[in-house]
Amino acid sequence: MIDAALIGAEASVHVGLWLGRDHYQIGYHQTATAGAFGATIAAARLLKLSDAQIRAALGLASTMASGLKSQFGTMGKPLNAGLAARCGVEAALWAQSGMTSADDGLEGPLGFGETHHGQHNLTNIGQGAWQMETVSHKFHACCHGLHAMLEALADVSVETETIQSVHVTTHPRWLTVCNIAEPRTGLECKFSYSQTAAMALSGINTGDIEQYNDVAAKDQSLNLLAQKVAVTGDETLSEMQSKVRIVTDVNDHTVTHDLAAPMSLSVRKEKLLKKANGLVGSAVASALWAAVQGEDLKTFTTLLNAKRAH
Repeated sequence: MIDAALIGAEASVHVGLWLGRDHYQIGYHQTATAGAFGATIAAARLLKLSDAQIRAALGLASTMASGLKSQFGTMGKPLNAGLAARCGVEAALWAQSGMTSADDGLEGPLGFGETHHGQHNLTNIGQGAWQMETVSHKFHACCHGLHAMLEALADVSVETETIQSVHVTTHPRWLTVCNIAEPRTGLECKFSYSQTAAMALSGINTGDIEQYNDVAAKDQSLNLLAQKVAVTGDETLSEMQSKVRIVTDVNDHTVTHDLAAPMSLSVRKEKLLKKANGLVGSAVASALWAAVQGEDLKTFTTLLNAKRAH
């Protein structure tokens, strides 16, 4: 299971890199599209498919994989991840049962890359460098593009009544992804610089998924604070960086954060437990943390199954 999860996730990343930025910018959600091929590889590993069956499964996945960025801010966005998982399982099972497909569903003529604005970028898959070694965690229950800003605000403590303005600087890429100025629902709040900045400055735990609700979207105090937030793009910043200037009646605060910066295990543990506590409760969160530090996979999966049954 661990091998399949690792190989599937690694394949997802490499297919995403192979497809490139054009695929994402045109409107496809790579969690759903590249993720479908990774899920197919993972399922094929678990089922011990032959090379020919794996090729058939990938071909079948190529005609099913889908997912659009237009779903961001709705229930359709997390559904995209589920669609990728379903695609992978179905494609692998169909291939196992003998269903055939195009020999090269990804790079072949009229394949997924050609028809979905893929850039056909070269990647180093299978050459000893694991992309998973650079993958981090999401400590906030919202769009990744907001995380550098939220991490920058983590240590800011100001009286919200004294705030005159908040100026967020980010990589221009995120301006068309998670910059809903006036979110109408809790799900839209997860794609809003202004709303999540207001939440963080108000002391709300942005790692707690329950905080992203329709009541919060209509909260007058949060809305008034959100109106003081301005967002601009800066090409000199990486996609992992953000700078925030907070002007108050008393002074100015300028804070920055780089998500690519190294983080100690103790800090990572604190942030992960804070997020997990809001999702599964402190007892289960602590038990899960202990389980992933050990070597016994059954301890971990038993906790997952217990939570699912609950």
